[in-house]
Amino acid sequence: GTNFKEPTFNEAALKIARFKKSGPVKTASHCKVKWAGVSTYNAIEKYCNRSGCHWDSDHGASIQGEAAESLSVSRQQSSTGKSMKSFKNTGWRFHSKMEQILPKPHCVWIYFI
Repeated sequence: GTNFKEPTFNEAALKIARFKKSGPVKTASHCKVKWAGVSTYNAIEKYCNRSGCHWDSDHGASIQGEAAESLSVSRQQSSTGKSMKSFKNTGWRFHSKMEQILPKPHCVWIYFI
């Protein structure tokens, strides 16, 4: 995942401010928290698209047993795996909400002549 520097979140907060009609003014801290949610969702989706990987909103990756634990540990070496560590046996309560608001990637076919 991408981690932006504080000036990026400050700039995002300023850009968002002009669209705000009510509620509290968004700060860099607010933007950072929202970005973390998108990053978590992307990590879960990337994990789900791997062969043999399970995910559900209640039990997360549902890592159980010695073989699954061993595979989980080896996968945690990747950047996606590190993001998934806290979802070993626990789901992410915002996953279904994020699925509703974020666009799904489109399948692209490339033909070679």
